[in-house]
Amino acid sequence: MNPSLPAAKDLLQELARFVPNEFFTWDSGRQKDPSGISIGVPWDQGAKLLNEVRRRLPPGLVAFLGTTRVIGAQEKRRFVEVVVAPGEGHAAILRLARTGAGKAGPGTDAVVAKVDEWSRLSRLNVFHAETESVEIVLEKVPADTDALAKDVAAFCPPVVARGTGMLEILSKQLFETGRILLFWD
Repeated sequence: MNPSLPAAKDLLQELARFVPNEFFTWDSGRQKDPSGISIGVPWDQGAKLLNEVRRRLPPGLVAFLGTTRVIGAQEKRRFVEVVVAPGEGHAAILRLARTGAGKAGPGTDAVVAKVDEWSRLSRLNVFHAETESVEIVLEKVPADTDALAKDVAAFCPPVVARGTGMLEILSKQLFETGRILLFWD
């Protein structure tokens, strides 16, 4: 166990007022990974808790919003896992979450490579990563959002096909929000 993980567990418990799980989940909650810890919170509280955890997190650990969709769950409220695990940077988050399209598209290594490429355009924050989706915030939106929108759509066609519907709308959303949402299913 990473020597900083017990301190992170205490931090999560202090902030959320619940005892964290000694694992986090992936593959829509079907798989458990004991290399980190997690706590389930209502979706509307996840970002606030994540920001506070990241602000106080010991070095050598990453924190992110993880699994939101649990196969077979009949929850009336939407929950999200706040995950803390050993690692550094966005590549560790994407690998821990096993983010990729599975057999339908790019695997985790391809997602890491693409996000690395985008990180050269702007500092970015991978704040939510699951097995089949990732949400990224760019600190500074690139001047050519049309080119970025084309790159996002080429890498993850469902973003336009089942998301925005048009490249122009995706470009406008990138310009206005600085957010990239990738999803496969």
